[in-house]
Amino acid sequence: MKKVKESIIARKEILKTVSLFLFLSLTLNFLYFKLAGEQIIPRSFTASLVALFLRLFGLNAEASGTFVLLNGSSIDVIGECTGIFSIIVYCSVIFAYPTSFRNKLVGLEPIRKI
Repeated sequence: MKKVKESIIARKEILKTVSLFLFLSLTLNFLYFKLAGEQIIPRSFTASLVALFLRLFGLNAEASGTFVLLNGSSIDVIGECTGIFSIIVYCSVIFAYPTSFRNKLVGLEPIRKI
C-alpha cells in the first residue's frame, strides 16, 4: 500500500512539471507572437548574421531588411528562423523543473551570455 502511495505522489510531481511546462511554453509563445507582430527586429538581425557568415565563407551576400541577397536570389528570413521559439522552450523547461528559484536562475545563465 505504501508503494502505491509513493507511486501516485511521484506521478503527481511529473504531471505537475509537465503541465507547468506546457502552460509556460504555450503562454509565452502566444504572448510573444501576439505582441511581436511581424518580428522585424529579430528577423533583420538574423538576416544580418546570415549575410555576415556567408561573407566569411567567401560568398557575395548582403542583408536588406529581413532578406538575404545571394547571387541574384533573395531569401526571406521568417520568424521561425530567429530561434525565439527555442529560447521560449528552454526557459519553459527551466522554470517548470521542480527546484529552487536560485537553481533555475543558474539554468538561465547560458541565455544571459547570448
